[in-house]
Parts: sequence; C-alpha cells; structure tokens
Amino acid sequence: MYIVNMKPRRDPLTLAALQARFSDEEKCLVFLERARWPAGPTCPHCGVIGHASRLKARPGQFACLDCGKSFSVTSGTPMHKTHLPVSVWIIAAYLIATSSKGISSLKLASLLGLQYRTTWHLTHRIRAMMDSNPDLLRGIVELDETYMGGKPRGTNRPEPPAPIPLLEEPRPEPEPKPSKRRRAGRGTDKPMAFTAVARGGEVRLTPILSHGTINLIAPVRRWVDRSATLATDELPAYLAIGRQHFDHIRVNHSAGEYARWDRGTGLRAHVNTAESVHALFKRAIVGVFHSISGKHMGRYLREVEFHWNNRGSFEGRLNKLFATKAGPLPLKALFA
Repeated sequence: MYIVNMKPRRDPLTLAALQARFSDEEKCLVFLERARWPAGPTCPHCGVIGHASRLKARPGQFACLDCGKSFSVTSGTPMHKTHLPVSVWIIAAYLIATSSKGISSLKLASLLGLQYRTTWHLTHRIRAMMDSNPDLLRGIVELDETYMGGKPRGTNRPEPPAPIPLLEEPRPEPEPKPSKRRRAGRGTDKPMAFTAVARGGEVRLTPILSHGTINLIAPVRRWVDRSATLATDELPAYLAIGRQHFDHIRVNHSAGEYARWDRGTGLRAHVNTAESVHALFKRAIVGVFHSISGKHMGRYLREVEFHWNNRGSFEGRLNKLFATKAGPLPLKALFA
C-alpha cells in the first residue's frame, strides 16, 4: 500500500500571506525601504548612505542631512511620482512575478479596479524594474534567435465562380498584384529576439534587428564568458562568434539534426534549452498578450528573463524586484 503525501509545498509568501503582511500603507513603505536600501536610506541627489532624517508627518519621505534635499522611497525608480498606493504596486508586482507567462494589463485592471491605461503603464514600469543579472554565463551556453509573432492568418474568402465560356477569344487576365503580407521566415517584418542560456543556469534575452554577425556578437561579448562552450545551430553568423571561444558545437537543423553527441568534445550538441525559452515566450504571446509591439518587446523579454532566472520563493522575487536600480519611466516615454 502506497501512502501519497497530499500536503502541498508551502511558499512563505502566498496570496493570503501577502494580504496579511501588507494590510496597510505603512507596512508597504517599510518593506519597500528595506528592499531598496538594506544599508540605510540613500540620498539620490548626493549619494550619501544612512545620513537622512525621516519626516514623521510624511510617511516614506526623508530629508538628507548633507545636501538638505528631500526625497522619498520611490524617488529615482519607475515608481517615481506615482499616484497609486504602494500596496497596489506590491499586489501588481506579486501577480506579475508569480505568473510564469505573465498577466495581461486588461486582466490586471479588472483585478485591481483600475483603468486600462493606468494598468498598462503600471505593468511596463514593473517590467522595467526587472534588472538583468550582470554575471557572465559559463559552462555550455546555447545561442539561438527567433522571430516573435504568429503565422499569417488564412483568409476565408469564397472561391471565385468558374468562368463562363465565351465564343470569342478571351482577353488575357491581368497579373495578380503581389500580396502585402510578408512570409513568416527570414525577410519578415516581425521583431526578432536573441537568446543566450546556460544549461542548468540563467538566461539573457534582447531584441535584435537581424541575424547578422554584427547584431549577434555584441550581446555575446556582453553576456558570455570566453571560456564557455557555445552550442548553436548552423547559422553562418555563429561561425565567427564561435572562433572567439574555447569550444563550439553545432547542430544542423536544415538536415533534420536536432541533437547529437559531439565527437571532439564528448558533449551533447543541441539548442533545446534556448528553444524552450522561446516557446515559453511565444505561448505567452498567444495566450496572454496576443500582440506585442517591437518597440516594447525588450521589456517583455526582460519579464521572461526574470521568470526564468528567479524560480525560487515569491518573497525573493519581490525583494529583487523592488531593489531595482532602474530609473523613472514616464508615460510619454512609452508613446514617443
């Protein structure tokens, strides 16, 4: 007889625990202060740490004792000059950080009781708070690029009726005009994303203009350690990049090869991990966001990167999120 343990794994910060812990605005401000300034309040004007007085009449406000300027716990962050309560920010950040494929602005607006425009701005500012880890990727690092967006939709136009035979010689039919819809492969106008992921480790994502060497080599130098072994497909641009690293293993997707043992290194050559990251993002586009503009795709990629790299406790995700070093993101910057 087998005994199945039905007791679920408990995270220290469930939704019920979140509501109890952040039941009022003062508790939210204390959490935000500790997450952002673990060594004490830091003046954003002069940079002095732990030398500021708290303004008792204005919660979350401080006065620097060196430069004399006042600042708040949200100064210099994407929360700068926000009109929303900090509790709304924490709830929204919790819902976004705990959803593996994200949550739409429309759904979040209904949950928070806000207007869609306000929630759309809120979600983009939370994505801007998802800082990327500056550490270099080591070990076996897979590189891959992909176009983001669905396949062109088919038309439901009825077939034209059969032509009526004429006694006179028929006139030549005009040549059909070229379709404005571009194909889904290379040459399309869809935005492209580039991925570098360490097997069993973290991922880095960024939008790129094309799959050329010039566009790929810059993020590789910024993300990947020179001692890492690169795993790629047969794209010619990866040949020049692979020469700058210790080892380079490849698979030929055009020949139907998706995984193999490399004889020279004894390693498994594939880019399945990178393709798993792409699949996660594409499922989020199809099921949650439906459409993503190339202008804002960088922040959506940052959200996918944050979810992949922070799969620990929910409380740890919130602490990393509000310890951001990102600057303000006004609404006009999203439309400019």
